[in-house]
Amino acid sequence: GLDDLGRVVGAARGADGAVHAVLWTDGAIVALDDALAGLPTGVRYLSAAVGIDGARRIAAEAVMASGVDDEVRRIAILTPIW
Repeated sequence: GLDDLGRVVGAARGADGAVHAVLWTDGAIVALDDALAGLPTGVRYLSAAVGIDGARRIAAEAVMASGVDDEVRRIAILTPIW
């Protein structure tokens, strides 16, 4: 996804070998898992960001801890506090 200010969200493979949700902004890449104060209970990690709007809200795919082999996924809306 791409917003009006050129911020891009998507996915990138991390050092752990898994694909994680990321934000590209001002020439830097930010892993969204690392940008959060903590993942909600039951979420293992964010695997992809699929959209961003003008208010900087991000739609991301969350891999749930309840599944085996990452098969249980949900969509999460991330709302910035900055």
